[in-house]
Amino acid sequence: MNQIKKIHQKMGNIAGIGLVVFSAVMSNNGDDTGLFNRSWKFYIGVAAPCILGLIAANIVTSMIQLFRAERV
Repeated sequence: MNQIKKIHQKMGNIAGIGLVVFSAVMSNNGDDTGLFNRSWKFYIGVAAPCILGLIAANIVTSMIQLFRAERV
């Protein structure tokens, strides 16, 4: 059972990295609106939900007293 869990974790990691690479390639299509030609507001808007989600998850799981390794 533990071996299957490790395989699924590796598959999830590979899928996540593939999604990030795919998104970066598809959003950088050569126009003047490429990935690196955007204002700082765009990057804040993209990063904010991820950062706020991690903060909220840590607060809630700390309140219900999960172990540190289980919080995120």
